[in-house]
Amino acid sequence: MFHISRSAIVIAILVGLWTPGPARADALGDLNDIFKTSYKAAAEAKRQDLLSTAPVFVNRFGTIEFYKPGTLEPKRFKMAEGIYNDAKTVAHIPAALFTHFTAAGPVGSGREISGNEIEWLGTYLGKLESSKAALLEKAYPEIQDIPEYGEGNYDSLVRIPQLTMIDGTIALVDQLLTSRKLTPQWLNDLKATTEDGIKASLTAAATSQLTQFHAQMIKWRNENKTLEWHEAVVVIIGIHQARRKYLQRQFFDKLLYDDPELEDHVVFAETLTPFAPPQGGRAPGPVQDAQLLLAKVMLDKDLSSYLFGNRYRLQWDLLGAQPAGIMSSWPQFLPQ
Repeated sequence: MFHISRSAIVIAILVGLWTPGPARADALGDLNDIFKTSYKAAAEAKRQDLLSTAPVFVNRFGTIEFYKPGTLEPKRFKMAEGIYNDAKTVAHIPAALFTHFTAAGPVGSGREISGNEIEWLGTYLGKLESSKAALLEKAYPEIQDIPEYGEGNYDSLVRIPQLTMIDGTIALVDQLLTSRKLTPQWLNDLKATTEDGIKASLTAAATSQLTQFHAQMIKWRNENKTLEWHEAVVVIIGIHQARRKYLQRQFFDKLLYDDPELEDHVVFAETLTPFAPPQGGRAPGPVQDAQLLLAKVMLDKDLSSYLFGNRYRLQWDLLGAQPAGIMSSWPQFLPQ
């Protein structure tokens, strides 16, 4: 190995993806062990170099950690999640229905719904009704920093489409409880009824996150103008679904003039276990994690075919279509 790339070092050091393998009792194994020892030492030296000379950022979902050169404790930013979380919740409504029916039995050719499904639908219907009132009462402080949603535009662009979607879903669930027959037509009606609400919700979630991230990065840049910003590096910690067109990846690529194929400044680090287990709980083992990931990818293909007519759409970030339009009018973060 003649060159250790910056992106490889960031992955190896900041995310801890380098784990030496077991030693082998032979001459070739000794050579390989020497390489691994040397690589580990070089990676540690590069980590020290990065942390002493370049701005280093670690992004995990809605949080960014900023390591200024020469400091060990990062500055942390966590986005306001009100708009994002509620938009995500509303957009998941048809997915919740589809996956519940899929778990209980085939959905492609139509069937009678079971007593357990009827009971579940009755409970879910109550949750939908309650969500309308909650959505109407919600206030989002972050709106004041999002120009697109000022002067009451959030209600017309987001909240009304969301409420219309929930009303339409309630009507369809009532219809299903009456007929007790899950048909392809009912699923098509659900898809059509929720399409505009999903689109408005995805746009709201993307706009909220990108606007907040952008403002914070500009703030840090303006507070630290003497840093070597052209040398900045970012590691983004995310999960398999959906690493393609990942919103945060697009964001940092735009700011730092990077390309996913190159990873000169921005590295995506995929993890199977993004969240810590509940207190006192146990995280599943790596085999179970991998099997569950496989099952989720296959399930998402069915869900994606239903919602988007494209079995691969959920392998992209659902917010992946929004950043290009949202960021198109942004001024350059760094001079070229």
